[in-house]
Amino acid sequence: MNEIKNFPIHIQNRTFNAQVLMKAGVEMVAVSPICEAIGVEEYRQIQKLQSNPQFSCLHMSATGSDGKSYQMACLPLEEVAMWLCNISANRVKPEVREILIGFQRHCQMELHAALLGTAGTGRVRQLEISLKELTQAFHALSAEFR
Repeated sequence: MNEIKNFPIHIQNRTFNAQVLMKAGVEMVAVSPICEAIGVEEYRQIQKLQSNPQFSCLHMSATGSDGKSYQMACLPLEEVAMWLCNISANRVKPEVREILIGFQRHCQMELHAALLGTAGTGRVRQLEISLKELTQAFHALSAEFR
């Protein structure tokens, strides 16, 4: 069974915990806290992820800090950005709407640069950093609303 790792994230003078599990050396991000944080229906998002062959959504058993066993739908970290780009900003909580739109625009620009062949490793690395920060922010918001 996997253990849920809580990583402290510092955002605008607040500290939150992101939930990440490891599977065969791959960082897997729990879907539920992101859905909670942005205000979309978890069940519907998991259905969409599982029906789209682009995504590798898995249900994983994990042990929480309380010692209890949990089943969690998870995505590899590298797939979270594309999933977030597929969520309509009109369906999320108002307080995260601009964050999501900004992230989606950033991803759009990066994909455009990649199509034109102008994306460099520095741009790709910055996108990876932005993705991790956004993922962590969504996890953090989820933890705050519990």
